Amino acid sequence: MSGQWNGWSGTAPRRKACSFNGNWQMTDHWKLGFGFRWSTEEKDVNWLLDGRNSGIFFIGSTGADPLNPSPLVNDRTDNFFAPAVSLTYALSNSSNLYVRYAAGYKSGGFNLDYINADELAANQGLEFNKETVDSFELGLKGVYLGGRLSLNLAAFIANYDDYQVNQFVDLGGGRTSIRINNAAKVETRGFEAETIFRITENFTLQASLGLLDAKFDSFPGGGTAGADVSGNELPNAPELTYTAGAIWTHPLPALSSSLLVRGDVTHVSDFYTTADNATTTPYNSAYPGAIPFGKLNARTELNARIGLM
Repeated sequence: MSGQWNGWSGTAPRRKACSFNGNWQMTDHWKLGFGFRWSTEEKDVNWLLDGRNSGIFFIGSTGADPLNPSPLVNDRTDNFFAPAVSLTYALSNSSNLYVRYAAGYKSGGFNLDYINADELAANQGLEFNKETVDSFELGLKGVYLGGRLSLNLAAFIANYDDYQVNQFVDLGGGRTSIRINNAAKVETRGFEAETIFRITENFTLQASLGLLDAKFDSFPGGGTAGADVSGNELPNAPELTYTAGAIWTHPLPALSSSLLVRGDVTHVSDFYTTADNATTTPYNSAYPGAIPFGKLNARTELNARIGLM
């Protein structure tokens, strides 16, 4: 059994963390890993926004009196205890099965941008909360055929609280803002696979596959005009991605180099770009109607290269 303790440390005076990691080789096949990390992060803001001359942009002004702006002074502290535990079973000297649980977080902060006056009045502190996640993973890692074939497989579930969403917000009257909001709950689950097969010393195949189901479990008020987008898919989260590639090299002793030839194919399925999961938006002109908006179609790309290395 072994372990390691790391005391208080940090890259900045206002960020501190302590951690412990250890493992217990229970039998020749079974190993238990465990640990934790305790983090505390403090943020201060002293910020002046003067929107008195913003005209149609309707930018707000910080302070109690919009006609006489004064600095916004605020602070916040995020504390988080993140445990982790794993159990590994060695199938052989070069492959193992594992199951793992871990918690994590992303600190909160302040939306310091050109804030609409109504938005500033509704959230005078301009804060967004920290995001936390509980993740569960079941997987296989192995190397086979004398090291020529490597294979990694993983199924996962990750449940988020106060998930941070960077989004355009419709403020009405043709005005929008860009800010970070917290979705109450997000659930994701999926499967990932990666493999590398070195067929010969000079020819290698690579491939990966990703399957993802990611939804807002609860996000009241997160859509346009405060719509409830609970149950909607996460933006920029395609359900299917895959890549495949081949690499061939050939020594060129006369040039002290090798010839490289490589080809790749990548595929990304369609996905939404907003929490509303919209596919069209009104087009206000002399000929009103709707235009495609909010969803990117699936795409497949082919790439090839040749060179010396």
